[in-house]
Amino acid sequence: MRTRFPRPPRPDTVVGRAIIDRTVIHVPDSESGTDVPVETRDIARAFGYRSVISVPMLHEGRPVGGLSVARRNQPFSSAQIALLQTFADQAVIAIENVRLFTELQASNRELTTALDRQTATAEILRVISSAHADAQPVFDSVVQSAGRLCKTAGCSTTRRTTAVLGKR
Repeated sequence: MRTRFPRPPRPDTVVGRAIIDRTVIHVPDSESGTDVPVETRDIARAFGYRSVISVPMLHEGRPVGGLSVARRNQPFSSAQIALLQTFADQAVIAIENVRLFTELQASNRELTTALDRQTATAEILRVISSAHADAQPVFDSVVQSAGRLCKTAGCSTTRRTTAVLGKR
């Protein structure tokens, strides 16, 4: 099974049909059913089951996966099918919660990074406004901010002197 799945949904399996058609597919008996996909019949034989049901997992009408269960002998009741639909809905909620949480974490990281940059820039501007006669505090602040924001092992500034600038 792990070599066959996961994969994009295809109509040659019950779960693929359920996802593509966005509907519950119930196969009461994979051996006697006339519309049983060949791959589903092969898998059922290999694992020794006959009855299978696949329920699509839908988010806002779009398929995000499928839930399939199988058993060896009897078909599933309507109450069991309803229960599986509930489980599929709950799985979709869990998937959506993880997606939203991941997006929120990414957004928080972006906001934290932007705030760190803004704070570092404000600190450098504060040092610039107070460093009337000496540029060294500005360089120190730039190095500290750059090193912290870029998570470096080392950081430095190099200042060219007037004598060097005038040299040819």
